[in-house]
Amino acid sequence: MSTELHESKPSIISNFLFSTLSTFLTILIPLLTYPYVARILGPENLGRTGIASSFTNYFIAAAQIGLPVYGVRLVAQRRSDKKALERSVSELVQLSIASSFLAILAFSIAVMAIPKYRSEWNLFLVFGLTIMTSAMNMDWLFQGMERFRYIGVRNAILQVPFVVSLFLFVRKASDYIVYAFLFFAVGFATMIINYAVARKNIKLGFKNLSPLKHLGSILVITLFSFLVTAYTNLDFLFLSLFSRIEEAGFYSISIRIARIVIAFMATLSTVLMPRLSTLAETDKEESTRLLQNSFSAIALFVIPAAFGLVAIADDLIKVFAGAQFTPAATSMRITAWIIPIVAFSNALQMQILIPQQKEKSMLVSFSIGILVTGLVLCFTVKPFGQAGAAMGMLAGEASVLVAHAYFCGRKAILTIFARKRLFHYLAGGVLCGLVAYCISQLSGVMLIARLILAIAISAFFYFIFLLVVKDDFAILIIKGRHKNTG
Repeated sequence: MSTELHESKPSIISNFLFSTLSTFLTILIPLLTYPYVARILGPENLGRTGIASSFTNYFIAAAQIGLPVYGVRLVAQRRSDKKALERSVSELVQLSIASSFLAILAFSIAVMAIPKYRSEWNLFLVFGLTIMTSAMNMDWLFQGMERFRYIGVRNAILQVPFVVSLFLFVRKASDYIVYAFLFFAVGFATMIINYAVARKNIKLGFKNLSPLKHLGSILVITLFSFLVTAYTNLDFLFLSLFSRIEEAGFYSISIRIARIVIAFMATLSTVLMPRLSTLAETDKEESTRLLQNSFSAIALFVIPAAFGLVAIADDLIKVFAGAQFTPAATSMRITAWIIPIVAFSNALQMQILIPQQKEKSMLVSFSIGILVTGLVLCFTVKPFGQAGAAMGMLAGEASVLVAHAYFCGRKAILTIFARKRLFHYLAGGVLCGLVAYCISQLSGVMLIARLILAIAISAFFYFIFLLVVKDDFAILIIKGRHKNTG
C-alpha cells in the first residue's frame, strides 16, 4: 500500500479498479456479516442500532460541512502547488475540527432532550463518537489526489479485523453496543492512518490561516448533503418516535437488502460503462447514445430485481436474517420498488443535472423529497409501523425522481429512455416475478435451494425473453455486438 501522495498520477483504469474495490467491499461485508448479526441481535436490538445510527447521520452530515465534495474539488485544484495545497488542507482540517465539536455538542443536547434516546445513552455515546471519525477522516484529501489504490487497499485491510472481531465479540443479543463500537473502531483506525499518511507527505499548520473564507463555497454543498441525509433518515426517526423498536428492526432488514441491491446495480452499470463507451466512440451521436445505453443498463437490471424481490421476499428474509425477521417481508415488498426509483434518480442526478451544474434544482428536488416523505410518514408509521416507513420512503424517493425528471426537461427524458427497451424490461420483469413466485411456492425443497433456484431460473427466463423479443441492448450485453437502433 503506497503512502506517497505526490507519486505519478494513477491511470484512469487503476482509479476505476480500486474505486470499484471500495464499492465492492460495501456490498460484500454486509452480505457476510448481516445475516449473522441479525440472528444474534434479533429485531429489537437491531432496531436500536438502526435508530441510533440513523439519528447520528444527521449530525455527521452537519459535521462534514460538504468536505467530501468541496474538499475533493479543492485538493484537485491545488495539488500541483504544494504550498497552496498544504495551506488549503490545513484550513479544511481546522474547519472539520470545529464543525465536529459543534456537531457532537448538538448531538449530546438532542439525545438528552429526547427521553427514548436518553434511556439508551450508552449506545448513542458510541455512535456519537462516529461523528468525529466520519467528519475528520480526511478521505477527501486522498480522493482529490486520486489515491484510490491507497483507499481501496486500506479499506480491505481494515475490514479483516472488523469481520473477525464481529464474530468473536458479538455473541449474544446484549452485545449490540459492542457491535456499534466495532464501527467506531474501524472509523477511528481510518482517521488515524489517514492523518499519519497525510503528515508524512504534507505539512499541516494551524497558524496564519483563513479557514472561514471557505464557508461561502461550502454552504450550498452542506445544505445539499444535509437535505439528502434528512429525507433518507426520516424513516427511522419516525419509527423511533411513533412505533415499536421491533418494527425498526424489521424495517432495517428490508431497507438494508434494498440498499445492497442498489449498490450492486450501481457497480454493475459502472462496470459496463467502459465497454459501452468504447462501442459508442465511432457514433456521431455519442453523447446521446451513451446516456441512452447507460439508462438502459440500469433498467435492464433494476426492473426485474424489483419484481423478483417482491416474489421471493419471504424466502429471502428467512435466509438473510432468520425466521424471527419473517414480518420484514411486508416492508420488503414495498422497499423493493425503491430500487429502480433510486437507480434512475441517481442516474439523472449524476449524468445530467450535475454536469449541467443544476445543483440548485437538485436542492429543490430534495426539499420536495423531505416534505413528501415527512407528510406520508406522519399518516402511515403509527398505524402501519415498518410498512408505513417503507411507504413514506417510497413516496419520498418517487417525488425526488419526478422533480429530477422535471428539471432535466421533457426532451432529455424522452431521449434517454428508449421506450421500446423499457417496455421489454417491464414485460420481462413481470415474467421474472411470476417465475420466481411459482418456484418460491414449491414445497419439499430446502429453503436456500429454493431461493437459489428462484433467482437463477427467473433470471434465465428473463434473458431468454429479451432474446426472443430481440431486445437490441440485451443482445449487446450478452453477445458483445452493437446493433444500431432508432
